[in-house]
This record gives sequence, C-alpha cells and structure tokens, in this order.
Amino acid sequence: MIHVRRHIALIGLALALLSWRPAVARGPDLSAIADGETRLQASVEYLSSLGSRVTGHDGAAQAADWIEAQLQAMDLAPVHRETFPVTVPVEIGGRSRLQIVDTGENIDVYGLWPNGPRTTTITPEGMEAPLTWVGAGEYADFDGLPLDGRVVLMEFNTWDHWVRLAALGARAVIFVEPEETAYPQTYDKHLYVPVDVPRFWVRSQDGARLRRRLQDGAEIDIRLHSRMDWVSRPSWNIWVEIPGADSALAEE
Repeated sequence: MIHVRRHIALIGLALALLSWRPAVARGPDLSAIADGETRLQASVEYLSSLGSRVTGHDGAAQAADWIEAQLQAMDLAPVHRETFPVTVPVEIGGRSRLQIVDTGENIDVYGLWPNGPRTTTITPEGMEAPLTWVGAGEYADFDGLPLDGRVVLMEFNTWDHWVRLAALGARAVIFVEPEETAYPQTYDKHLYVPVDVPRFWVRSQDGARLRRRLQDGAEIDIRLHSRMDWVSRPSWNIWVEIPGADSALAEE
C-alpha cells in the first residue's frame, strides 16, 4: 500500500510473525536477476512456497524477513520495522486430523477461518460421525442423502453452498483442495456469526481417496480432531521512507 504524505512516500507491508525471534531470510536474491518479469516470477514462486502466510504462521515470518532483506538490498532509504500484537486463530500443531474408524488411518486436514469467534476446535475425544460426499453442494447432488449428524465432503469451489448443508444438519464440512481457485471463493467459507459447524480443507490426493470410498452414496465412519485457539502473536510493519523530489508538491 502506498500513501503520499507531505514529501514522504510510505511503502508499507503489514506482515505478521509467529515466532518472537525473526526467522532467517532465505529465497531468491532479486538483485542478481536483471529481467523484471523473471524477478516477479521468482518472488511469487518463493512466497507461495512458504505455506500459510496468514498472521501467526511460520510462512508469514519467513516472508517478512525476506521482504525486509530485499528492501535493504535496494538501498533506497533506511528500512523500518515495528512490532504490534494481533489476536489471531492458530491451529495447535499446525493441522487437524481425520481418522477413519475402521482402519485407524489418519489424514491431515486444516481448519478454515472461524465462524465469528467459533473456531474449528472439537472436544478432546473428537467428533465421530459418518462421512458422506455431496459434490458441489447443489441440491441435486445430495437429493435423498441423509445429512443430519453427518460430516460432509465437498468440492471447494462451491461458494456458500455449505450453508445449505449446515441448515440440513451437517455437523462439519471438509472441502477438497481444487486444481485452481480464486480468492473470492474464500469469502463464503466462513460466517460472521458463531455457527457451530467446523470447516476444514483436505489436500487433493487425500480428498480423491476419500471420495472413491464414498461412491454411490456410501458412507464411512470418521473421527475428527481439531484444536484452534485465539492467541496473541507479534505482527510487524515494514516500510521505507522515500523523500519526494518535487518541492512544489512537498506540502501535499
């Protein structure tokens, strides 16, 4: 974000950190790459390789350190960094777990953003329920299927169709990682009120294996385990002050 204030342009980056100590910045050295398009591609590839960059996660810390290092290497002006606390939902252990009851197999799942204050936390003994496949969550996809008390597995690019399933009694929702998606799809995966329906993300290969077991309306018994707490984590702003060159605009 860029703000012009008097004769100083403030280039700010609000970046949150999980650890109290800065991580070591690693990644591509942009100063060694001459072509602008190649630099951009290298930046995107590196940042996207860090995993979750949501406030409070390791990826945010690594991204912050790398960006600060790149700004320092540009030698435009002194680089400033300030710390402030942010209360964020953090999944304890970094992920949640789906256990298939009959085989004991455990599959990693990842909690989505809370419904208001209601995180994806489940009681310590876990949530045991049948798992059923509902496709895109269109009414035709679950016509005749029992949903009350079930956990539903569905495609991610389905806007807010999960709300229909919750209204019909689904206890939790697991979204399968798509080949590609768009940021607006994420807006509809949580509500601003504390609806008691935890939602999770499962990787595509695991989702495909589960879906094969759920063909033709079949169900499997699963047990979900998840703990997500609201915690205070340090967050950082990083910025560079660049003096303006036009004296006529200095006071604007």
